[in-house]
Amino acid sequence: MWDEDEYRQAIPVLTAFLRSTRLLGGIAALTALLAGAGSLWRGQGVACPLFVVGFLASLYGLWLVWRLQLDRAFFVLLATGKVSPEVFDHSLTLLLGRDGLSGQPRTMASRWRGVRALIFRLFCALGGGVVCTAAGLLVSGWSV
Repeated sequence: MWDEDEYRQAIPVLTAFLRSTRLLGGIAALTALLAGAGSLWRGQGVACPLFVVGFLASLYGLWLVWRLQLDRAFFVLLATGKVSPEVFDHSLTLLLGRDGLSGQPRTMASRWRGVRALIFRLFCALGGGVVCTAAGLLVSGWSV
């Protein structure tokens, strides 16, 4: 198990990885456009639900990319020392209007677990979006 300093030292690697997820936003947007177009013009029978699920999964993927970019910016703030973790958590509590995690400060380990969970969800959402959209295109008879 890492201690707090080891997590802080690894933040540049995390932020570089999170920066690379922007490309996945483009894939999600393209998939959402294809699924949306497919549901409007070719969404009949079995293809329509496939397109709808592909569209919704891709939109969820876009939201996750936004969240990961936001987390990247937050980690940069924490790494540069411009804000302490306590002030950071309190600011988010004020901004979002909710009580964080029972008033306890979050550890770097819990922050990293949260990012890992978002990355896993992103890959699942994009995979589902791409598979459903491609299946909808195949079922509806579109050739790509």
